[in-house]
Amino acid sequence: LEEYKPTEEQCIKGINLFKELRVFDKINGVIIGHIFGFKVTSGRQMEDILLELTKNYNFPILKVNDFGHNTPNTTIPLGVKVELDADNKKITILEKFIE
Repeated sequence: LEEYKPTEEQCIKGINLFKELRVFDKINGVIIGHIFGFKVTSGRQMEDILLELTKNYNFPILKVNDFGHNTPNTTIPLGVKVELDADNKKITILEKFIE
């Protein structure tokens, strides 16, 4: 889900689309970065919404503010395999992504 200043409704729709497309059946974890301008309407943060909508899945969700929009951050490439260690809050990139 890649949004800039998303509303809560946009995030819910995006997560539900991922469910319909069976994306969550194919992954082993989710990383949530800094979400610039997230418009909270119900008092829930993005990670709360994701936890609620994916409660029937079994994968770790890691919230990290060191990447995302409008924050000094680390670039995390899309589509590469990573190791997600939620207990130690560590992400290890396992594939070469720059040639």
